[in-house]
Amino acid sequence: EKQLNVWLTAMRQQRPFVTLKWASSLDGRAAANDGTSQWISGPASRAHAHELRSRVDAILVGSGTVLADDPHLTARPGGTLAQRQPLRVVIDGVGRTSPFARVFDDAAPTLVATTAAAPAGWRDDLTGRGVGVAVLPGGDGRHVDLGALFRLLGEREVLTALVEGGGELLGALFDQRYVDRLYAVMAPVIIGATDAPAAVAGRGAAFMREAPRLHDVTVQRLGEDVLIEGVPVWPAPGAVEG
Repeated sequence: EKQLNVWLTAMRQQRPFVTLKWASSLDGRAAANDGTSQWISGPASRAHAHELRSRVDAILVGSGTVLADDPHLTARPGGTLAQRQPLRVVIDGVGRTSPFARVFDDAAPTLVATTAAAPAGWRDDLTGRGVGVAVLPGGDGRHVDLGALFRLLGEREVLTALVEGGGELLGALFDQRYVDRLYAVMAPVIIGATDAPAAVAGRGAAFMREAPRLHDVTVQRLGEDVLIEGVPVWPAPGAVEG
């Protein structure tokens, strides 16, 4: 059934099947007050994340995640670099990330989705390192148009995309309803800081009746963590809860 949904999304919407994955504390924080998120979740959850990565065509993150954690974003199931690596996609509308970030190494192919607001010299530095750069429309001049990015990925035959953060990107995907499935890991830790980043930001729901709810929910233990998997469903326009 999941494979059918992937194919239908590609055929009908001309975009990848988009899965979101995040780890948060029990109080919904995705990082500490300084913005770092390594490591909220435990080893079993990280192993599960690498299994997920090994099964998708692309991994997407926002520039904030690269700045905070400098991740490799490679698939390493069982602790070993997988032979087939997904395309790493960094969404950076204004050119904030360093060309020397680890995500730009040669362990896997990488694409940067940016806008004309990013400095030309920065774009040239990336292409000089063998990184693909796609200059896409920016909805507000600074943020990459996600619809344009997904159309580009669809043209490149990316059928499945795993989005790993951060909160601003995840929130934008929910706001624009580009979420087909999600994996939320809750770790038994309390961060509590008022200014600590939330797992999902964005505009969000103004009223509870507007909030998407998960259907087809499964819950499982991953070591000390809890994994919640499901499909978000948004209320129909004008729907009123009884």
